[in-house]
Order: sequence, then structure tokens, then C-alpha cells
Amino acid sequence: MQIYTLTDPRDNTVRYVGSTAGSTTDRVRWHRKRMGNYPQADWCRELKTLGFKPEIHTALVCETADRYRYEYAVIALYVRRGARLNNVNKANLKPSTNPDTLRKRIYRAKMAHR
Repeated sequence: MQIYTLTDPRDNTVRYVGSTAGSTTDRVRWHRKRMGNYPQADWCRELKTLGFKPEIHTALVCETADRYRYEYAVIALYVRRGARLNNVNKANLKPSTNPDTLRKRIYRAKMAHR
């Protein structure tokens, strides 16, 4: 299982943290094709329209059972650094958000976009 980040090549800011058991390239394609009011898909399509692709970086590799724990930890790290992540904007996260609240809000935000 990979925990990965997607970086905007225009300004080198991390815009998304995710996890996948498969190819990160396939996962980016999935984000781009997803329809509806979904910030990550909108951002991926915007980049494509402008001739860019998100830069994919593997943050860490972990066991499947630990996937969400590590994903939340990486998200929390970037939120605390002030990153404006597409996958947590709807969760109303702030750099001071405690880890338990963070997990609950991210989970609710993910479920709302499925």
C-alpha cells in the first residue's frame, strides 16, 4: 500500500494526499475522470487543460491494515504546515486540529464525495 502526494507543478505545492494498493498513475487518472462537485477531479482536469500533470511522490509504503492511520498522519503533517489540500477542504481542517478529530472529519468528507 502506498501513501502518496500529488504536487502542483506550477508552484510545487502539495495539493492532495491519498493511498492506493495499485498504480499511482492509475489513481490519478481515476481522480481526473471522476465527475461532480469534487475538488480533486476539478484540479486534475484544470492541470490537464493547461498542459500539466500532477507530480506524484510516494510518501511511504505500509501494510494495508495501517493504510488510513498513515494517510491521516501524512495529511495532518501537511495541514499543520498550512497546505491547502483538495481532499480535506470540505472537512474544515485547521493546523491545530487534533488527530482524532482529523480522522473523523476526513472520513466524513470522503464519504460525502463517494
